[in-house]
Amino acid sequence: MTPTTKDVLVEAKRLLVEKGHTKGMFARDAQGYMVHATSEKAVCYCAFGALRAGASRLVGESACNEWIMKAVDALEAQGAKRLIKFNDSHTTEDVLALFDKTIAATP
Repeated sequence: MTPTTKDVLVEAKRLLVEKGHTKGMFARDAQGYMVHATSEKAVCYCAFGALRAGASRLVGESACNEWIMKAVDALEAQGAKRLIKFNDSHTTEDVLALFDKTIAATP
């Protein structure tokens, strides 16, 4: 089954809720150091890092960029303007609310 943009958004939000949210880096390890978003050592993510990790899990690392950009476009259409800036200037609750709003608006 081919995933949808909504599937990527739902998976990214799940990661943010279950593993945690961060600012300033795509993903961090348990010591707070930067790691790749798809690393097994990642213990928290920024919004973009969660999209990368989620899309990678759904479609594989080599095919995930297209899905990430579709999800970023959907989030930015719901008010994020620039997702990375939004992530770093808003609370975790704001980021999760943006994901909820975007998931609800995405077919």
